[in-house]
Amino acid sequence: MMGLRSDQLNKLAHSPFMPVKQGRLTEFVVSQIKDLIFSKEIDVGQKLPPERELAGQLNISRSAMREALRSLEHAGFIEIKTGRAAGAYVVDHLYKPLCDSATDLLRSGKIQIRQFLEARTAIECFGIRLAAERASEEDLRRLESINDEFVKLDGPPSELLETNSRFHVALVELSGNHLITMMLQSLMKLMEDMGFNSSEPSRSRKIAHASHAAIIDALRRKDLQACEERLAANIALSNDLRLRSAAAALYGRKMRTGSRPFSKGRAQGRKSRMKE
Repeated sequence: MMGLRSDQLNKLAHSPFMPVKQGRLTEFVVSQIKDLIFSKEIDVGQKLPPERELAGQLNISRSAMREALRSLEHAGFIEIKTGRAAGAYVVDHLYKPLCDSATDLLRSGKIQIRQFLEARTAIECFGIRLAAERASEEDLRRLESINDEFVKLDGPPSELLETNSRFHVALVELSGNHLITMMLQSLMKLMEDMGFNSSEPSRSRKIAHASHAAIIDALRRKDLQACEERLAANIALSNDLRLRSAAAALYGRKMRTGSRPFSKGRAQGRKSRMKE
């Protein structure tokens, strides 16, 4: 991550930021920083000046500055890091509010996993139709490069999820539609946050790699029907692996607590005892 150059710091200290004396401080500060990002005066990956320095330039309290930075982080414009690289960095995570809303809908019970998968299938299958028409050979080689990472993975399941998300987002980016891409990013991030624990990680990686290779092949042939069918099959496969993971985790919890999964035989035994 790069810090701001001296000329950028000078701009921040003078023309772009206007001292605030009244009104709603947080909204005003957020608007100014957004304008700097939109105008490319601050690039993605660059670090903002320290909170104290920003507050002084804007003539506002540090608490108001802190609230503005939190608002920008929730909106996906910056990421606030701690530790050795502590600070506020500009990012391009504008899908974050939509992801947070989808998460709340899922947690509240207003949508189920089935509806989440229906939405993902609809969004991604439409996106791949556009991608098939617009993707170049260079674009397809980039997809292949991401897909080849699956066979090299040897870390935790989170790496599998992250790589899978990067592949599918890169695929939909080929549609050229930023709104479709943002919607899919939010759903894939939600999928990552839900977690995945495969009892056979090597097999899961090989299955994902083969399934993605089939999608790329259909894209290269510009076979729209095959693109949709293979993508839908990949999403269904992903769901099946996730359900198996959840079932395995549930079984493991029951075994650790000394209980056994409820079975038909146990149910029949219970019924016979009730009759006696």
